[in-house]
Amino acid sequence: MIAVSQGLFCYLQRPDLEDQSVITRWLNDPFLRETVFDPGNFIGDPDEQEQAWIEGNAELFGADNLVLIAKRNKDDVPLGLFIL
Repeated sequence: MIAVSQGLFCYLQRPDLEDQSVITRWLNDPFLRETVFDPGNFIGDPDEQEQAWIEGNAELFGADNLVLIAKRNKDDVPLGLFIL
């Protein structure tokens, strides 16, 4: 996947299917659900929401949200999400 933005320590890219498990895990985390995510805006369960984000990202200009995942340059470890 091509990086959307490259920094010194991490980069941003559109998530793809290999990122599905980590994003679903974040969406299922009780602390993140209470403090970061708004489940009222989700489509179905976390798996369905993550899949909707990936499919929406495939539509370059038609998606309501642009979702990017931040990964560490050194070893591609996922660090977080940017939802625009």
